[in-house]
Amino acid sequence: VKPTAQKGYDNSDWFNGVKPALKAKNSLVNLPYIIDGDLLIAQTNACFTYLGRKFNMLGDSPAELVQCEQLLCELMDLRNATVRHAYGGNGSKKHAEMHLNAAVAGSVAKFELWLEANTSSDGTFFVGNRASAPDFHAWELFTQINELSKHHGLSSPLPPACKAFVEKFGALPGSQKYINSKLAGLPTNQKMVCPPS
Repeated sequence: VKPTAQKGYDNSDWFNGVKPALKAKNSLVNLPYIIDGDLLIAQTNACFTYLGRKFNMLGDSPAELVQCEQLLCELMDLRNATVRHAYGGNGSKKHAEMHLNAAVAGSVAKFELWLEANTSSDGTFFVGNRASAPDFHAWELFTQINELSKHHGLSSPLPPACKAFVEKFGALPGSQKYINSKLAGLPTNQKMVCPPS
């Protein structure tokens, strides 16, 4: 069964509503985007690196900056695979299992090795011993993997270091503030996707 639009879904809110005015300011505008004063920043990695620079969350050295950039690129690979599943899948358990198995064998396996090799952290952070931009993206994607698994009655396929990262990063006071806010209850994807894929 192909996922169908949830009642009330109307993409004209974006395409005919908000997007044209934003596109006049930045022809690359898409979701996600950030408006910060006169700046309109679009595209996921541009948003992460912009916020990382603004809040000093791109590492503490040139080497750590490169680590953050590499992680954000690999995380984008995982995000793209997740989006392909969410918007191009059929909503079935079998399709979800195929996506999860491919994700764990690919990008997630790389993140597991990365976390194991980061000796400056106890597994709470990907770079150094404090939060950086990739941590937020990894936590979001790993949480989506857990939610997708749970939705289909599967156990989490995350390997031990990735699973521990989700728990430790999610337990930080700043993360808890988000988790307990109404923002955390927003849907992962647009209404046309079978939740929570």
